[in-house]
Amino acid sequence: MSHWLLLSIFILLGIIGIIELVFGIYCAVMAVSQFIRERRERRRLVDANWQERQHASLLRKGGSTAFFFSMGAVWLLASTLFLGAWLGSIAYANAFQPARCTIVSTRLVREKITKVVGSHEEYNSSTDRWETVDDTQDILGYRPYYTVRLNTDQDNVDVDGPDVYQDAREDASSAQAILKQYQRGTVYSCWYFPPDKQQITFNEPPRSDLGLSFMLIPVTITGLIGTVFTILAFRRRRKARQG
Repeated sequence: MSHWLLLSIFILLGIIGIIELVFGIYCAVMAVSQFIRERRERRRLVDANWQERQHASLLRKGGSTAFFFSMGAVWLLASTLFLGAWLGSIAYANAFQPARCTIVSTRLVREKITKVVGSHEEYNSSTDRWETVDDTQDILGYRPYYTVRLNTDQDNVDVDGPDVYQDAREDASSAQAILKQYQRGTVYSCWYFPPDKQQITFNEPPRSDLGLSFMLIPVTITGLIGTVFTILAFRRRRKARQG
C-alpha cells in the first residue's frame, strides 16, 4: 500500500470520525435540551385534568425524543472511539522506522498475564440465549527484555526494555527460547518509535491496515445503530412540531 493511498485513507477516516464525534455531541446536547424543555412544559401545567391530557399528548407527539437522541449520541460516540483506536493503532505501527540493534544483554522479567482456565454457560438476557463465557485467571508469566544499542541515522541510543510487539509467555522455557535467538554482541535489524526511542521491536510492525481491519466491524455496527436512533429522533421531533 503506497504512502499517498494510506494518507488518503487516514484523512478520509479521520473526517468521518470528526463528523461522528460532532454529530454525537450534538445528539447529546439535543437530548438534554429536549428533556429540560419537556420538564418545564410539565411544570407549567396547573390544572390536573389538563396536565394529564397534555402529558399524554407529549408522549404521543414525541415525548421519547430525548431517549432517541441520547441513544444516538451514545452509539455515535462509541463508533468514534472505535474508529480513533483503529486509526491510532495503524498510525502507531506506521511511525516505526528501521534501524540496527546491537544486543548487549537479555533477561526474563515476570509479568502478570491473563490465562483462560475453562469456560461456562451463561444466560444473556439481552439476546435471550445461553452463551459460552471463558473463565480467566491472572497469573505471573515471563516476558523477554533486551538491553541494546540502537543505531539510527542520527545517533546511537541505549535501550532497555521489551519488544513492544512481543507478549509475555506463560512458561519460562518458551520465553527463553525467544531470547536464544539473539546473541550478545550481534547486530540485528530492528524498528524504533521516533517519539520514544525506548520502544523497539525486532519484527517489522503490521503497517498494513488488513490486520487491524476487524476494528471496522464495531465501527460500522455502532455507527449504523447511532444513525438509526438519530433519524428516529429527528422524525419524532418533526411530528411533535407538526402536531
